[in-house]
Amino acid sequence: MPTEQESQGWLQSVLEGGLPQIIAGPAGKAISRLIGAGVEIPAAWLEQKAQAIQDETKARSMVMEALAAKSAELGLSDPGLLDRGLNNLLGKAYREQINREAIAKKAIEYLADDPPLGQSPGPSDDWIDMFEGYAARATSENMRDLFARVLSGEIRKPGHFSPATLHFVSVLDGPTAKLIEEALPWCINCEYVLKDAVGDSIIYGQWLVLEEAGFVTFAGGTLSRSVKPNEQKFVFFRMGRKGVLVQFPDTNERNPKAVKLTKAGEELAATIPVTFEFERVAKWFWGFGAEQVLLVDVMKDNEGKDVLSGPYVHVAKPSSD
Repeated sequence: MPTEQESQGWLQSVLEGGLPQIIAGPAGKAISRLIGAGVEIPAAWLEQKAQAIQDETKARSMVMEALAAKSAELGLSDPGLLDRGLNNLLGKAYREQINREAIAKKAIEYLADDPPLGQSPGPSDDWIDMFEGYAARATSENMRDLFARVLSGEIRKPGHFSPATLHFVSVLDGPTAKLIEEALPWCINCEYVLKDAVGDSIIYGQWLVLEEAGFVTFAGGTLSRSVKPNEQKFVFFRMGRKGVLVQFPDTNERNPKAVKLTKAGEELAATIPVTFEFERVAKWFWGFGAEQVLLVDVMKDNEGKDVLSGPYVHVAKPSSD
């Protein structure tokens, strides 16, 4: 968890316009909405935390005056109740703000590695309204990291994460979120995982946890994925910005065991940047009857369609030792 001084330092930079240029505009607006989220009454106190105002008494007095005015309006007169309400309100607001800022900081780091397109409109106000409420309750590092990946993904591709997927992420516990992060590097075409290629990296009981959480569905491991080689006997399996190009000895249909991603799983796989297990999946295909296995990059052509781009990297057949 970031210290109070560290939180002030990076947030001060944001407030002074220190956001990296790559997330200016709509992306910067989304980040600003997240770190500035809060109820009206403690706004002065939150501003004091961000700008390192030395006069805490003045900031507290501003909040107290706002609360006192509201209490008078409601006909309340118990000063102890008022003070307890203030402490509770500020304590909760502070904890939630720490969570939001931790997520915003991580999202900035992910956007620095993979900037959004300049013309991206950014997340909608309605989406940010839902997101900031969920983000405020993310206390574990795993959950903060997952929310940061979701936010950076939505900034890059607005409208991708549905409200249902946001809710799905919000109800995950830390261990399940970590398990999802372990499964994402094995995803093919943002649709499924080749179960046998994963091997013991994810065991049967963990697949059950992922299914119960709503990330995958595999009916006890009995599903398969039909793949049909083209006339040149090739099948392409995309994994993020790269893929595995496999040549078989014939054009017969293959049916490897697969674990299907749910809608929420597909949305997460399509936008959350991960380090894919290209080589381990590629080597597995040698044992699945491949005659040639290559790794290749995927790029967009002028019409926005995916095209394969060299160089083509041959994956050596594993030794039998």
